[in-house]
Amino acid sequence: MKIQDRYINSLIGIFIVQLITNSYYAGKRPVDIKRERGGQAEIGSEEDGAILEMYNLDGRIIVIKEHSLYEFFMADDIDPKRTNVNLPTNIHKLIVNDGLDSELVSN
Repeated sequence: MKIQDRYINSLIGIFIVQLITNSYYAGKRPVDIKRERGGQAEIGSEEDGAILEMYNLDGRIIVIKEHSLYEFFMADDIDPKRTNVNLPTNIHKLIVNDGLDSELVSN
């Protein structure tokens, strides 16, 4: 296959992906598009250490890091009617500034 043919095939592939994406999001509100896309989250800081575990505690997502515990929220948990497009897609709140070695957390 010639370089030109591969280039054209790449452009066709990009066009098809954009066509599918645009048709999926057609007619949706900006807040819906923002919340339905993929994303990533940074929870806490490097000083908190690595994430050791995440679990569900009565419908709340708890993140256990080496030196802290966080509660993790998705934007739809806070704004289920999707009225605030400026709300970040995810939010975390420090619960305890101690890790698994502390007596409070290990119990």
